Amino acid sequence: MKKNKLIPLLILLFILIILAIYLIATNKSSTLKKEYVNFAIQDTNSIMQIFLADKNNNKVTLKRNDNNSWSVNNKFLASQDQINILLKTLHLLEVQAPVAKAAYNNIIRQLAARGIKVEIYQYKYRINLFNYIKLFPHITKTKTFYVGDHTPTYIGTYMMIENADAPYVVNIP
Repeated sequence: MKKNKLIPLLILLFILIILAIYLIATNKSSTLKKEYVNFAIQDTNSIMQIFLADKNNNKVTLKRNDNNSWSVNNKFLASQDQINILLKTLHLLEVQAPVAKAAYNNIIRQLAARGIKVEIYQYKYRINLFNYIKLFPHITKTKTFYVGDHTPTYIGTYMMIENADAPYVVNIP
C-alpha cells in the first residue's frame, strides 16, 4: 500500500521538475527595455543613408547610390570595403551590459562631450504584410544612437540610444 502512494508523488515531483527546467530555459524576460538595447540593424541591405556627427561640427553623410555604391557627402565615392565593414559592424552590435551605477555620470558626461551621433535611415514600406505584400516604399530614420569611448578593458564601447535612460557597454561578440 505504501508503494502505491509513493509512485504518484514521484510522478508529480518529476513533472514539476521538468516544468521548472522548461520555464527557466525559455525565460527570455529582461529588465532592459528592448527598444533601448537594440543597437543592431537586422537588414543592412535596407540601409540607404548613414549620418555621423561629432561635437566639433564634423559631419559625414554616407549615401547609397542607385548602382549600390556609396558616396560620402554626395561628393566622393566611398570605399566599398570600408562600407562593408561598417554595415557588418552595425549588424553584429550586441549589448554586453548596462553601465555600472558608479560610472553612470562619467559616461553620460563623456557621451555629451565627445560622443558621435549616428543616424540610420532605412528603406521601409508603409504597408508590409508578412514580407509578401509590400506597398508604398519610403526612406525613414529608424535608429539614432551615440557612440562613446571604449571601456577600460578595451572589450566594449559605451553607446546610448537616443531617448534611452542609460548608456550600455556594446561589443561585437
